[in-house]
Amino acid sequence: MRKIITLLVLISISGIWAAGKVERNNLGFVAGQLSRGGVGYRYWRADDWGYQISGMLLATKDDIPDYYDNKVGSDYYGWGRQLTANTSISVMKTLKKNNTNRFYMLVGYGFYHQEKKRWVGNDYNMSGAEYDGYKVTNRHYWGTGVGVDFEIMEYFRGFLEIPITFQSDGEITMYIPQIGIFYKF
Repeated sequence: MRKIITLLVLISISGIWAAGKVERNNLGFVAGQLSRGGVGYRYWRADDWGYQISGMLLATKDDIPDYYDNKVGSDYYGWGRQLTANTSISVMKTLKKNNTNRFYMLVGYGFYHQEKKRWVGNDYNMSGAEYDGYKVTNRHYWGTGVGVDFEIMEYFRGFLEIPITFQSDGEITMYIPQIGIFYKF
């Protein structure tokens, strides 16, 4: 919580340097299939090319779970500690813009990593459970599509992107939007 408050204070203070319609630097939050969820930084160059990097790291407490997630035979299995991380980068090219909005195409890559610690016990409340191993998931995402970047308020911008996303497991996802809200400075 302290880190979130510190980040919000820094974003508020950085408003001192914001100027008019110039929005080269943007810092905020993103969510979507390609970028996943997290904090993002977006930069637009003077030649109408831009990039966005985003990421997130989330870990839970390392404890024996209080309840089971599934049962196989007479054994009860539960997930304990969980670590989730993702990062992504997108390159964007402006197709059309005016003073407050920008229509662009993008190409991007994202990486998702998750580790879950599994416990096994003899009863449903997981008392006396023992460590049983980790389940590790890694996924790669590639995508291309179009987006619109628009002004919400004087120092805030939003975006909506519609990419076609290719996953490392062979699945293709179409038309799941990506969204974001950024503070421009």
